[in-house]
Amino acid sequence: RILEDWSRAAMAPARGKDKEAIKGKVQNLANVDYWRDLLGDLTVSSVDSTEVWTKEHTSLDGHRGRQGVTTSEIKDLRERILEDGYAQLPPGKVLDHSDENTVSKLGLPLANGIKKLAAAGWPASFIFLSDEAWILAGTIAELMRAVTGNEMSYDMLAWHVDPNQSESGFSPHRDRQPEEASSTFREDGMAKYTTCWVALTDAMPDNSCLYVIPSKFDPGYKNGDKDDVDPMAAALPNKEAYQHIRALPTQAGGALL
Repeated sequence: RILEDWSRAAMAPARGKDKEAIKGKVQNLANVDYWRDLLGDLTVSSVDSTEVWTKEHTSLDGHRGRQGVTTSEIKDLRERILEDGYAQLPPGKVLDHSDENTVSKLGLPLANGIKKLAAAGWPASFIFLSDEAWILAGTIAELMRAVTGNEMSYDMLAWHVDPNQSESGFSPHRDRQPEEASSTFREDGMAKYTTCWVALTDAMPDNSCLYVIPSKFDPGYKNGDKDDVDPMAAALPNKEAYQHIRALPTQAGGALL
């Protein structure tokens, strides 16, 4: 259904030769052999990928999981999110290119798959046609359930940012903040909507890693932003406040919650 909606949207504004070129691409959308050939080392299965996840997964509940996250670390992650609004995991906890024996081996093929999609003109999020992307998503889902108590919402995206093509990341923003921000937090302070980003390639300050303002320095984090006040001006009211900005360099395989 998603592929059908995308094809209709892609065809609507097209004319002449452009329409013919797009039509050729659209014909590949439901062709499983096309995606298997394009994505190479990744698996594009004709069975429900949740079956693959069930076979591959080892639970985080109560012991050291396949990702290498311990019960103690889950507690620390939760406390850090409650205090600062974010937490960081190094490579090897969720994903590690160097480990060939666990779910961690998915990182490099997924990164290469996204590059192949971009080169062929497809959105990076089409990587979720692969079983491996769903296995990683399931790994993240159980980690986030253990840390935050939240279930996966299937609000999943992938990005391919190429500075050589004048592409860039995002301006400062909040994810999915509603009109009444305070209603989206539980009594214990945990947000009801939380995100996890996994780096498939190194994200460092010189190629635009993520930057955050810890929640304790952000008046709009729990109370919401005022319509007549710039959220950035409220969080950074003077030059001294700029020292609160945190750069979060993340090696391939690392994660931010």
